[in-house]
Amino acid sequence: KFFISVSEEVRVARRLQQLKDKQPGISASELKSLEEKMKIEIRERDLRDSSREVAPTKAADDAHIVDNSTQTLTQVVDFMYHLALSRGLPRGRV
Repeated sequence: KFFISVSEEVRVARRLQQLKDKQPGISASELKSLEEKMKIEIRERDLRDSSREVAPTKAADDAHIVDNSTQTLTQVVDFMYHLALSRGLPRGRV
């Protein structure tokens, strides 16, 4: 089992980059305002998601936590694949 986490700062930065890519003319002041709102929204959503009664978003006790804050998607998948192989996943089943 894997649980993928990403720091709040990185999540906000990624969202802002997506926004800049979609709206190249967005001003620096708009981005700063949105950054603060995004931080609040992420914190609130994380709290709500992790504390809900049914299917809370949290790592299982036996999950391997993978921090995706500083890795590319390819690096994360490669790490997970090799960890699964080292734990006995037969090649060709992925």
